[in-house]
Amino acid sequence: SITYNSWYWSVHGQKLALWDLSPGNVWKYGNTTIAAGTWYHATLVSDANNTHYYCYLNGEDDMSSGWSSYNGSWQSSKSGLRIRYIGRGDSSNGRYIDGNVASTHVWSRALTAAEIKQNFNKQRARFGV
Repeated sequence: SITYNSWYWSVHGQKLALWDLSPGNVWKYGNTTIAAGTWYHATLVSDANNTHYYCYLNGEDDMSSGWSSYNGSWQSSKSGLRIRYIGRGDSSNGRYIDGNVASTHVWSRALTAAEIKQNFNKQRARFGV
């Protein structure tokens, strides 16, 4: 059985989205419409309790209106986020990414907003965008 509150973080409906298993089994959306042919830097952060999630796009908070009912963060009654697939979903729901994933990073702690902005600027410079 699934004991995590989510395992899909994806682009869905042209917005960053996180699947919420509890409560509701619904997608929670970011604010920015994702355009084809554009480079993006996406960051998902969990708090220390693994119950509140923050989404950044290009170094900026991407939840301020899309997830505003969650007071700037998505939270769940269940704890635990498990991102199982990068660039695609599971076998029953492929959700293949139509593009390239240039890099993936995982940290053992939540990054601050300043660190996320700094990482965005470094990656943008690295790829010349």
